[in-house]
Amino acid sequence: MNRFKVTVTNVDAQISLVEIHQADSWQSAVLCHSLVGAEFEELVDDADLEERCDEYGYNIEVTQL
Repeated sequence: MNRFKVTVTNVDAQISLVEIHQADSWQSAVLCHSLVGAEFEELVDDADLEERCDEYGYNIEVTQL
């Protein structure tokens, strides 16, 4: 298991929340974040993440610790 710092910003509400999650992949760490819902299930890659962020109004940054 790896540790990931996940920062999620809801662009419309201007809410930003940083959380640290222990997960087997960055995709799992994104899904563990409390501001993220089912719309991010089964993430494939960075391009998929960017597309979904644009569609749902999020900015998500993931850093492996």
